[in-house]
Amino acid sequence: MILILRGLLLPIVLFAAAPASWATTTREPVPQVGQDDPTMTAINAEMAEYGAWMERLNAVQQPVVDSLVILQPAWQQAMQAGPAGAAGAFRPSLDRAVAAIDLADGKLTALDQPDFPTLELSEDIKPASLIADNRRFNGHVRTLMLSFPPLIDAMARNDADAGGQAARRMMDSVKLLVDAREKMARASLAATPQDGPGWHLANADLLFAQTMAMVVSPMNIDRTPTVDVAFAGRLDAMAERIDGAMAAGEADADETLERWNETAVDLDRFGQSNGLSAMQRAIRVIEVGRQVFAEVGGLAPVLREAASRLRKTPYSVAEGGALVQKVRPVGLRINELSIQIAHALAGTE
Repeated sequence: MILILRGLLLPIVLFAAAPASWATTTREPVPQVGQDDPTMTAINAEMAEYGAWMERLNAVQQPVVDSLVILQPAWQQAMQAGPAGAAGAFRPSLDRAVAAIDLADGKLTALDQPDFPTLELSEDIKPASLIADNRRFNGHVRTLMLSFPPLIDAMARNDADAGGQAARRMMDSVKLLVDAREKMARASLAATPQDGPGWHLANADLLFAQTMAMVVSPMNIDRTPTVDVAFAGRLDAMAERIDGAMAAGEADADETLERWNETAVDLDRFGQSNGLSAMQRAIRVIEVGRQVFAEVGGLAPVLREAASRLRKTPYSVAEGGALVQKVRPVGLRINELSIQIAHALAGTE
């Protein structure tokens, strides 16, 4: 789940704060060769346990993501039956989606909330906080799903006034969901130390969320669309921000990987099997997480192309919807990478 990404930044933050002596080949205070550091043994075990817990959280939340993914094709297919038949064609998909959200919410309530004392987790990535955040997210998704029936019922009755009101409520629900996503990404960045690749990953996630909010927020079914040169300029400015931030993130990840691989060699040389295992987990998290920068970086040309077009073309709801469909896959890809990171942390790749 996209919201779970911040919890998976744990090993990055952990090792970014590690003693400088870990990264040298002349470590002075080291245990005897073949004798594991007790603290590192505990850290390695808890990292694996935390990754396994994240896998359980992902398994609970994945049906919610799936319900969002299938929504558009299900709607398009239903509309082929015409306004009168759309309600009957779409409602089964909608009912299944709501049922999946309710089931996930129930499972979240029952999900275990283990303690990880050696990892010294910050409050925002403890199990209780992640469960609460995902339940709030599910509530927004459910609200969006429940905004559909009034619209399809109005369409079936050919009631333009009721259809317009329902469409406005649906648009409000979409904006609420996107706004909640951005706020959570902003909070995640604020809670992440700024001196390592974890911050860059959290920043990439925020830039995706901000891009989606930027695209969605101006969409208004009641307003006659006009050419908005200032909006096009904001899209160009966001593309510049993304280019710079993703380049910095990739460079930092590469430097971190080089340094941590050297540390892994050192840990192996001193026979620190648990320290080596923990470091290898962290390295793998960086290797997978680094792909986020390329995915989010792909938004820059999309935004520039849109900005060029919108300097001549009004930003209608249809234009906005088409742009959303170009931005949205990046969020789904971040979700896929978050799942891979959980597997890397748990050692179940």
